[in-house]
Amino acid sequence: MWEDAYTPKLLASGKCDFYPSNLTKTEWRQKKLDFITLFPSRMMVVIPKGKQAQIKDVNDLAGKTAAIEKDTSFHTWLMAQNQAAWSTNPVKLTLLSTQESFAAVEAGTIDFTITDSDIAIWAAHHQFKNSKTAFPVGPADEIGWAFRKEDKDLQAAAQSFFEQQRKNPNSEINQIWKRHFGRSLTEFITLMALVK
Repeated sequence: MWEDAYTPKLLASGKCDFYPSNLTKTEWRQKKLDFITLFPSRMMVVIPKGKQAQIKDVNDLAGKTAAIEKDTSFHTWLMAQNQAAWSTNPVKLTLLSTQESFAAVEAGTIDFTITDSDIAIWAAHHQFKNSKTAFPVGPADEIGWAFRKEDKDLQAAAQSFFEQQRKNPNSEINQIWKRHFGRSLTEFITLMALVK
C-alpha cells in the first residue's frame, strides 16, 4: 500500500482539496501527493525525566519500549531501525495516538516516544511536567501541506501565501506561532537550521 502510487480517496473524490495538516514529506507520500513546505523539522525523542541517565543518545533507544502513532514517519523510522541497526535488540512498539503516547511517557510506563520538533516544543511549554525532549533522531525532514499532484495552481497559491507570511514578523501566522510555541514561525525555521 505504501509503495503504490494513487490519489488518496478524500482528494480523489473531491471531498477535500488538500490536507492542511503538518504532514512529513516522505518518499512514500510523494508517490501519492505533492507538498508545499511550511518548515524544516527533525524527529525529537521525548523521554520521562527519570530516564535521562539511561537514554542519552540514539544508540540508547535499542531494546527500549516506545509508544508511537501508527503509519506516521516516526513509526516508519522506528520500524526501519528495528530491521537494521537494532535488529538484534529491537524497540518494543506500542501503537497509540500521539496524545496517548505523550501520556504514557508522562506516566513513565514506556521509555520514549518520537514527535516532530514543533510538537515537542509546544508540549514542553504546555503539557509536559514529567517528560523532556531528549535529542533529535533521523534525518532533517520537511513538514507541509499535501495536495493532488495535478493541482499546481492551488499549490502555488498556498506556497506564496506562506512565503509572504514568513517574511512579515507581524503576520498572522507568525503571531499564532508566537502564542502557541513561544517563537514565530520564522524564528522556529532559524532554530531548526541550527539543530544537528
